[in-house]
Amino acid sequence: MQRASAAKGLVGIAAILFAGCSSDEGSVAPNQPPDTEITSSVPGEGESVPHQMEIRFSGRDADGTVPQFEYLLHTYPRSTARWADIVVPQPAVNDPRWGPARGEGTNFAIDLIALADTLRADPRGDIGDGHFDRWHTVFVRAIDNEGARDESPDSRTFSAFTLAPALWLLEPALPNPQVMELPRTFVMHWNGVDDIGDGRTQNPVSMRWVLTPVAAADVGTERVRDLLYDLSEDQWGEWLAWGVVDSTREARLSNVLTSGDAFFAFAVQGLDDGGAITPQFGDTPLVDSNFGVLHVRADLPVGPRVPVRETQVPLGDWLFEGDTAPAIVVDAAGVDSVTLAWGPMETRHYGGTSRDYRYGWEITNPSDDQQWSPWSVLHVAPPHPLTMTESHFFLQARDHIGQITTAHLIFTKF
Repeated sequence: MQRASAAKGLVGIAAILFAGCSSDEGSVAPNQPPDTEITSSVPGEGESVPHQMEIRFSGRDADGTVPQFEYLLHTYPRSTARWADIVVPQPAVNDPRWGPARGEGTNFAIDLIALADTLRADPRGDIGDGHFDRWHTVFVRAIDNEGARDESPDSRTFSAFTLAPALWLLEPALPNPQVMELPRTFVMHWNGVDDIGDGRTQNPVSMRWVLTPVAAADVGTERVRDLLYDLSEDQWGEWLAWGVVDSTREARLSNVLTSGDAFFAFAVQGLDDGGAITPQFGDTPLVDSNFGVLHVRADLPVGPRVPVRETQVPLGDWLFEGDTAPAIVVDAAGVDSVTLAWGPMETRHYGGTSRDYRYGWEITNPSDDQQWSPWSVLHVAPPHPLTMTESHFFLQARDHIGQITTAHLIFTKF
């Protein structure tokens, strides 16, 4: 009897335990996905805003925390011109455009640079108030601590605008319609600025340039601008990084002609981080004077102009103009020695920059570096005795693109 009672007791305990395991009490509830809210006032829904912006957002999770967010920027076709024409898509959960939004704690934001390159402008550069714009929708979704994503991301639809970079030519350029006269080898320079659209400016991202022939009959007419507007993409040079030094904003043109003379148009354009390209070819100084007309002559001297003078006795001052400068004979009767000084070399007339000099006496082979002094920025040589017949002085001036002018003075004592 005692054994039977004990067995019944065990069966009863097992029944109670079994009943407890089959109950829903104490089971883990399924994870609830988080919610997302864009908290920025900019961009507002349907607003037009500068293409650089900061978007802030927050997330809530009823059964956990929100440690991270993702965002997706959808850009509409260029043909989409009005907010009323937009049908906002719903991006797929696994759309490859989703990317992480950086932040810590509750301080989550994205610094967004949106394309703003809608090409609804007149092909001749009439862009109205100067804005390029394009429609976008930005989606943001929270991700909770268990990896669940917001199933209905928050979004804003907006138009991002930019102002295209303004570029202008520097020396040796002349304001249009003046024509600059240049030798066959020269350097063009420019500068520029990119207005972000909210009072701030920055450098353009990149630039490109073109040199294209112009008929003599078209010089001084609007046909030069038409020629530039009609250039195809493959006629322009490649896009180059803007850079942080002036030497990245120059075009070195070597031996443009071998004989005769011809007219050319030279133009530059800038590209900003919103995708806008300088749209106009104008002649307003420091605004859009980004093209000029060149008259290139093969008969002009190439390279620096170099003045040389004698500082010890008044024998004279001499000027050597470029690579074709002939030797100059100097009557030095009664003079025992000379002290020669030179420079500064002149390079601005063709866009060059002064670099350095070297000199030597009685040089028989100008290609032999051993017969020259080292290249330096010195402007004077020590006194030098003259022989009873002829003494030959040589000086070379070199610019920043390697062009060299050789000065040759022949001192005679006959």
